[in-house]
Parts: sequence; structure tokens; C-alpha cells
Amino acid sequence: MEAILISGILQGLALIALLLRNGFNKTPNRILAALVLILSAHLCLIVIDVKDLLFEYPHFSRLSWLLPLCYGPLILLLTQSIVQSHFLLNKKHLGYFLPFAVYLIILTPYFFSDASYKIACLTQRDKVFEADLAG
Repeated sequence: MEAILISGILQGLALIALLLRNGFNKTPNRILAALVLILSAHLCLIVIDVKDLLFEYPHFSRLSWLLPLCYGPLILLLTQSIVQSHFLLNKKHLGYFLPFAVYLIILTPYFFSDASYKIACLTQRDKVFEADLAG
């Protein structure tokens, strides 16, 4: 399973390099590269979790809760950039990432807490389960 995840990460990084190297369709390519980057980062977090490395790297915990909130907005932006002939990214598009920003604010105290607190949270599975459900 780890080999499949790691190969997915490597393929994602190769695709990002190809997308950013290309000279045509710059905006859609950049948005797609951002989406693939988020997906690859999420796969990295899954590898860390599968290999039980969260106790060694507790600061990566709960990032996997946050990243999926970027999938929808990036897919929407990618679709708009392909469908609309004169698409330009602007400040109004930041509103698509409002759920990500709200959840980031909610998780900020956890992210700034020390490693011992995070390890304590990770060892108490029932508290992690409650946090999963409560958000």
C-alpha cells in the first residue's frame, strides 16, 4: 500500500513539473498544478499516518482534516478557467476558500500547541474520535 501511495506522490510531482513548464493555458495549468500539489501533500500525510509516524511527527496531525477543503474550490476554479474564455483569477475567488479559512482558524490553537499535547491527543483515541465528530 505504501508503494502505491508513494508512486502517486511521485506521479503528482512529475505532473506538477510538466504543468508549470508548459507555455499554453497558463491559468488552468496553474490551478491544476495547485490541485495536484494539495492531493500529493494529502497523500504524504496518509503515508505518515499509515506508517504510524504521527507520533514522531505530531505537527502533521490534523493537516489531513484541512486539505480536502481545498479540493472543491480548486476543481470549481479549474472548471471555470477552462469553460470561460477570458477567465482571470481575482479576489472574489478567495470566497471559495472560506470554509478552509474558517476551519484553519478553528484548528489554529491545535497547530500552535506543543508536540507533547498533540501526542497526548493522538494516544487518546476516544478524544480524537470526539474531535473528528465535533470539528
